[in-house]
Amino acid sequence: MTMRVLHLIDSLTPGGAQTIALEPFDVQLNNTDIFLYALRQNPPHFEFRHPNIVIDSTYNKHSVKPLIKIVAFIKAHEIDILHCHLVRSQFRAWFIKKFWCPNLKLVFHEHGPIFGQDSTWWFHWRMITLLKLARAEVDRYIAVSNMAKALLIKKCGIDANKIEIVHNFTNLNKFHPNITVSKKLFNQFEGQGFKIGFVGRLDEVKGCQFLIKALSQLPFEAHLIFVGDGETRKQLNDLTIELGLQDKVSFLGFINSPEHVYRLFDVLVLPSIAEAFGNVIIEAQACGVPVIASNVSGPAEIITHGENGLLFTPENPSELAQSIEMIYRTPQLKASIVKKGLENINQFSLEEYINKINLIYEQLK
Repeated sequence: MTMRVLHLIDSLTPGGAQTIALEPFDVQLNNTDIFLYALRQNPPHFEFRHPNIVIDSTYNKHSVKPLIKIVAFIKAHEIDILHCHLVRSQFRAWFIKKFWCPNLKLVFHEHGPIFGQDSTWWFHWRMITLLKLARAEVDRYIAVSNMAKALLIKKCGIDANKIEIVHNFTNLNKFHPNITVSKKLFNQFEGQGFKIGFVGRLDEVKGCQFLIKALSQLPFEAHLIFVGDGETRKQLNDLTIELGLQDKVSFLGFINSPEHVYRLFDVLVLPSIAEAFGNVIIEAQACGVPVIASNVSGPAEIITHGENGLLFTPENPSELAQSIEMIYRTPQLKASIVKKGLENINQFSLEEYINKINLIYEQLK
């Protein structure tokens, strides 16, 4: 018997969890047994091709109105498994199973909030409390890294046997070495030296201020390109002005197809203070771009230092600058890292991810 699965997510505002929830739908357009329900409206950054994607009409992230709609949706479509991404969807799903749909199989997908680095202490405390309260109702947890699993056990007392580690993926049909850079971007940055890229949210936890400070220490011509947006953009822009780097830093904002940007970079840097996984690492590797990342849990599970990338001590701009200079001055090292990165990427394919997720569903029958 085929299991009917509803993915529940807080919103579809661009982010790693949203990519992981959405992209499997793009390669399963004929699968009528999978559904996705977003709890609130968001800017139209994504185009949806799968017919079973629903976005609730509310804009309020604290609204409980979607609860009744979701219960009706579950019953109307005979949903067997509720697969929850991010905290607010997990809270509502737990409530639904506890009070309305006790036979529903519940899967909580931990994308990184367990680390507590990108939220207030109050939000983090509530999340931990929810995870503890929901233990009896949740049938399976998915952790994106070994560290995420360890924290679920340590902070929430979750049974290790209920946790499966499934790393994030990259779509190798979208991200590959032969992808072309848009002519507009190529012309914009032509002749501007060694190009350092960052792709992601501009939030405090991403550590972008350390990347800007590292740029100020480089003894060669370089240009830093930020792709993405977020709450720290103004502070980062102010820092570039303070350091006199405004001509060497560009903020491109959100780009709908980032795969066309990676090949513009000579190196991608992920300077996060904390990172559950790091999707941009495997996206860059798939495009043949060398990666430097902070030596924190998620990136350290993807990158073997000196082989398929470089790791540096988080919040250390001097060490980061040295790593960037090493890539710049050592073409042989850069070529070797690119080669090993391309070899590394096969274990993170979208097809492999879907197979692992479907196996978890099968185990819940």
